[in-house]
Parts: sequence; structure tokens; C-alpha cells
Amino acid sequence: MSAIGRSPGTVAAARVVNASYFIAVGSYCFLAYTPFAYFQFIKPNVLPALTDFVKLTPWLFLVTQLITLLTLMETLRGGRGAVAARTYVAAMVLLGVATLVRAPLADIGNTRRAFVTGLLALAVPVSLAILDHRIWPAAETRPADRSRALAACGLAALAVWTIYALALPWRLTRAIGITLSARDIVIGLLSSLLSDLAVFMALFAAFGAVMMLARAVGRERRFGSVGALEYWGFVALLAASVTLVEARLVGASLAFTGRDAWVASAALGMTVAATWAGVARVRAQAATASPKPLAPTPDSLAVFAGPVAGRGTQIASWSVLVVLPFVAYGMAAAVAQFDWNFLMQKLSVLAVWLIAFCAVYAAVGDRPRERLRLFELGDVGVDDALLRGAADEDRRPVLRPRVGPLPVHLGRIVRDREEDLQ
Repeated sequence: MSAIGRSPGTVAAARVVNASYFIAVGSYCFLAYTPFAYFQFIKPNVLPALTDFVKLTPWLFLVTQLITLLTLMETLRGGRGAVAARTYVAAMVLLGVATLVRAPLADIGNTRRAFVTGLLALAVPVSLAILDHRIWPAAETRPADRSRALAACGLAALAVWTIYALALPWRLTRAIGITLSARDIVIGLLSSLLSDLAVFMALFAAFGAVMMLARAVGRERRFGSVGALEYWGFVALLAASVTLVEARLVGASLAFTGRDAWVASAALGMTVAATWAGVARVRAQAATASPKPLAPTPDSLAVFAGPVAGRGTQIASWSVLVVLPFVAYGMAAAVAQFDWNFLMQKLSVLAVWLIAFCAVYAAVGDRPRERLRLFELGDVGVDDALLRGAADEDRRPVLRPRVGPLPVHLGRIVRDREEDLQ
């Protein structure tokens, strides 16, 4: 068995690389299709990095597909999903040849072809996510715990606020012409904390709505388990959220509106959600193959958070929380020089919110549920003590049992009027 092809962590990393490439290609195509972005940034070559990306597109395609091929080698030999994997590889070979013959982004321009090319590029990671769902079996999932979700939302809001609050002194030194008093800083920190809490409480409300709907629909057996319905509801919520962000935030900032803007935003939302679900399916296999026989069945939100923290121990989730501040500061610094309308910084904050929630949810674990069980056991202990008190007072049963011997007729066997004592 191939170590690369069957290592869930390696396969998940390869899927992220694959999706990142095609999302970047699709985003560039949509930018080229947008008149404002094309004539303000792309055509004047304001961002040389975009021009370099266009030149490297064919070679980046070959690298990403080679990595993907290595993760599919075991499947191509036969077994679950072999036919679909061979079809995907054949299609990518043809696409690779066409890319080398003619670079698709070299002369794409502000044309309708840019819009269509962007949609076709996003279809590749979606098809790969479908392939992963064919190859890797679904993990058993139980319904999510509302108390755990509430605790994770509250702690995630606090974690995100702490990450950006710690960077305040550094950011103030880089701000030119801005002087804040201690009172202004305190008010700003408190308003930021309240804003983060409001965002994550809204997220909890959305999760709660998905849970209620899944449990209402899941009463009918033909619709599958409640846990699976909740999980796919969370994936759909992610797709809808990315679509709204792309349409209302990104598109509005670049004057990209109308039907085509919503189609492009929906395509990006579906691609992100499909890739997320594919990585979650792959990473869910880590605990399935674990030798621990008593590993608890994960809930739907834990499986959804799998792309960030995986499944198994809580070490990975705590590691993500430790590294996350540096990632947040790095993203903010990387895009500060060429960020239009603070767009990239806003998107990086949204990414940090999502990663923080997933990491915190995995770090919290099932502790709220365990506390609930201990509380219930405490109730049982109190009730038992009350019953014992009643017994001590009476020192006897409530009613005296009236039990006596019952006569059994023909207790001896009689045959031919002779008695045979038994």
C-alpha cells in the first residue's frame, strides 16, 4: 500500500494545494472579466505578482497534478473509486497537454472567455472532492452537542479578540499620524470584543438552525441519520457564506455586480465548500484506522472542523491556536502594500475566524457533555439519598407482604388408584 496514497494527512495537504491553484486561476479569470479590475490592475501591470502567476500557470498545473497523481496511485490499481480516478487522471492529462500547447491565461483579456475559463477551472477541485467521497468511506457521525457548540463559539470569539488585541502595540507603531489615548484604546478593545462575540453568537444561531432542521427532517428514516444531515447542513452553510462574502464584499469592492457576479460567487462558494468537505472526508479516516477500540463517535461539527484539526488527539487543535496569531499577522503584513479597500485584510480576518472556531471546537472536546453527565449522576445520587432517608424512617417496607404457601392439588402422581410417592 502506498504511504502517500493512503496517508490521510498527506492526501488532505495535496487536496489543499490542488484547490488553491484552481481557485487562484478562477479568481484571476473573474478579475480579468471585471472591467474595473482589469483596466486598473491587470492591464497596467500594477501587481507584477499577477503577471508572474500567469507565466507560471502551466508549470504550476503540472506540479499540482503530479502531487495529486501520487495520492491516487493506490486507487488507480483497482478497488473503490478506481474508474472515477482513472477518468480524472485522463482528463487532467488532456488538460495538461492543452495548457502546454497554449497557456490559457496569457491572452485571456477582458472577454467572455475569461468568465467561462474561470468557471471551468473551479470545476476541477469540485470533481476531485466528489472523487474523494467515492474513494474514502463516510465516517459514522452523531448529532452535535449544542452546549459544546456554544462554548466553542464563545471561546473562539475570545481567542480571535486576543490574537488581534496582542498585535495592537505593533500596529500602532506602524500607523502614521494616528494618536490614541488610553481611553480610546480601551473603548476600541471593548467594542472589538463585543463585535467578535456578536459575530460568533450569530454563527451559533446559524448552527442551531441547521441542527433543528436536521433533527426535524431526520425523523423520517429515509433521509439518513441526523448527524449526517447536520454535517451536510454545515457544508451548505459554508457554501452560502462564501457566496455572500464574494458577492457582497469582494464583488462590491471591485464593481463586479449583476447576474455574472452572483454566478461567479456561487461557483467559488461551491468550490470552497466541496474542497472543505473532501478534506474533511479524508481527514476523518485518521481516527477510523486508529487502534483505539473505544474512540468516541465524532459529532457532526467535529467532522466539519476536521480540515483544521483532524480527528484524534487535541494536540493538533492547540497547535493550530498557537500558530494562528503568527499566521494572522503574516497575512495582514503580506497584503498591506497592495490591498485595495482593505479587501484582502478583511478576507484574512474571515479566514482566521473560521480556523479559530474549528480549532477551539476540537480543543473543547466533549467536556460540556461530560459535565452534563456528571450533573445527571449527581441528581441520581440526591434521589438515592432521599430514598434512603425514607427507609431509615420507616425501618420496614411500606406494606407487609402477605405471602404464604399455596396448595397444589394432585401434588402426587396417582395411577390406577395406587399411590406412588414421588
